[in-house]
Parts: sequence; structure tokens; C-alpha cells
Amino acid sequence: MPSRTMKKTVPLPETEFILIFLGGLFVISDSVIGPLTNLGFGNVNLLSQYFEYFGIMVGLLMIICAMLLYNTEGQSRKMWATAALIFSLLSLLAGGGFLTGFLLGLIGSIFVLRRKW
Repeated sequence: MPSRTMKKTVPLPETEFILIFLGGLFVISDSVIGPLTNLGFGNVNLLSQYFEYFGIMVGLLMIICAMLLYNTEGQSRKMWATAALIFSLLSLLAGGGFLTGFLLGLIGSIFVLRRKW
């Protein structure tokens, strides 16, 4: 009787992808909606219009890192998780996505970096 050998597959980082992706969406929404409602954390100085553009750019880069993290394999996932961690920290300058986006990106990145690949 032929024996079936199961391949050892590396699990996809679906949870981490969702956390970082949602974090990027929160950062973008904070940069767009925050100045209109004064709910943002970092948009209270004279240069707030530049922080809006910076927040949109950082949020988009977080989303790109999440998609690249999902589509790559092996050690390159850690590289994209490190980039997402850096962008999450930079999002604090633009309000941090109501601080929820910052926390989601931070937690998702740390999950990827702690996982054994």
C-alpha cells in the first residue's frame, strides 16, 4: 500500500495581513477625516496639511507592505513586516490612524516577526 507523505506547508500570514491592511486603512482615514473632525492625535499644528499627505502616503505604504507580505514566502516576509513596523511607527507623526491604525500595524508586524518560518 503506498504511503502518503504530507508536505509541510508554511501557513499564510492571513491574520497579520488583515491587521496591517486595516492599520493602513485607519491611517489613511485619519489623514482624510481627522482634520475635518479634529479627532486626530497629531494634526494640531500649523503644518497639518503636510501631515495629511504624509499620513496618506504612510497608510498606502502599509497596505503595500501587507500585500507583499501576503504574497511572498520565507525570510522576505520578515523584511516586509519590518517595513510595515517602521511605517506604523511613522504613522504616529500623522495621527496614527486614530491610534488604532498604529496599534494594528504594530501588532500585525510583531506577529510576523515572532513567527517561525
